[in-house]
Amino acid sequence: MITMTRRRWIVAAVALIALAGLASVVALFFIDEPLRRYTEAKMNARLQGYTATIGALHFSPISFSLDLRDTVIVQHAHPDPPVANIGRLYASVHWRALLAGRVVATSSSTARWWSDLPRRRRRSATLPGEGQGVAGGAAGDLSPQDQ
Repeated sequence: MITMTRRRWIVAAVALIALAGLASVVALFFIDEPLRRYTEAKMNARLQGYTATIGALHFSPISFSLDLRDTVIVQHAHPDPPVANIGRLYASVHWRALLAGRVVATSSSTARWWSDLPRRRRRSATLPGEGQGVAGGAAGDLSPQDQ
């Protein structure tokens, strides 16, 4: 009789683990898109004068990693070309280093960054009372609203 009770507990435990695994897979399948929308909304709320668009996001709770695909950052004043076009940005937690008490921050990306932003600021910057752009373009020549 003891073996029958033990067998029931084992079957119940295996069924519970299988059900939890299935629920995790289903949750992971449906969490990526809401998380992408949430992350994109938070980024755009904090970026002043810029808009970020995330093409795809994948979150892995096992490795605590985040994978962003086709992220584009555009300046409102000069939308073409984009300020940044990041093909893939991957960030994860290094568990061994974290458990050993070391702080590690690593990410990898395939990005195309444009260094056109300083030139854009020089072109769009105006001195108070003048309608033309700044000739020199040094950082000290920018008006307070453009700094």
